[in-house]
Amino acid sequence: MWRPGNLYFAIANALTYLLSLVGLVQQYPVRKRGAVFITGTSSGIGRDAALALARSGYVAFAGVRSGADAAALQAAWDAETRQRRAGGGGKNSGSNKNGGAAAEGRVEPVLVDVCDSVAVAAAAHRVAAHCAASGLPLAALVNNAGITGDGFVPLELAADAGEKATFDVNVLGAMRTTRAFLPLIRRSRGRIIFISSAIALEPIPGGECDQGGVADDVAQARGAGGDGV
Repeated sequence: MWRPGNLYFAIANALTYLLSLVGLVQQYPVRKRGAVFITGTSSGIGRDAALALARSGYVAFAGVRSGADAAALQAAWDAETRQRRAGGGGKNSGSNKNGGAAAEGRVEPVLVDVCDSVAVAAAAHRVAAHCAASGLPLAALVNNAGITGDGFVPLELAADAGEKATFDVNVLGAMRTTRAFLPLIRRSRGRIIFISSAIALEPIPGGECDQGGVADDVAQARGAGGDGV
C-alpha cells in the first residue's frame, strides 16, 4: 500500500543518489577483503551470515553470548574447512567471487553481550588489534543481535521487564556496539549494517511492543548513516 512516507523516502533516496554523482555525498567502498564484526551469531541469520562471510574470504568476528555457542559455531566452520581441504565439494571450496582464495576467510567467535558496555568495548579492542596487526580494514559492522522479549502478545499482556529487555538489546545494544566501533569504522571507511524486521514497517496483531523496538532500530540506522536490512 502506497503511503506518504514512502514518497518521502523515495525522494530522499533519489536526492542522495544525485548528490553522490556530483561528489557532495561521501561514498564508502564495498571492501573485497577485511574483517567484519557481526552480533547475534549463535543461530539464524547471524550464524549463516558469519559463515557466508568467512566463505567469501572475510575474517568474520562472530559475536556470541556463551562459550557453548562459540564452540558450536567454530565447530561448524572447522567442519566446512576440513571438507573443503579433503576435496569433498564443501561450500568453501575454490576461490571466492571477490577473486581471492576462500581459505583466507575464517570465523573468529567473540564472547560479547550487547547489553554490557565493557564487553562491547573489549570486542572492539580485539577487532582493532587484529586490524592493526594484519593491516586489514574493518569492512563492516553488522548489528544483528535482537530478541522479541515477551513474544508477540497484546500490549495489555506485555510485561515491563520483557519490553525493557527488548529495547536494551534491539535498540540500545545496537547503539552501544556502533558507538564502540565507530572510530575503527571511520578509519577503515567501512559500513554499518542494521538487521531489523519487516514489522518495523508493517504492523501485525500482537506485535505492538516489538514493532516499536525494530522501528527505532531502523530509525537509528538512518540516523547513523548505516545500511538497514
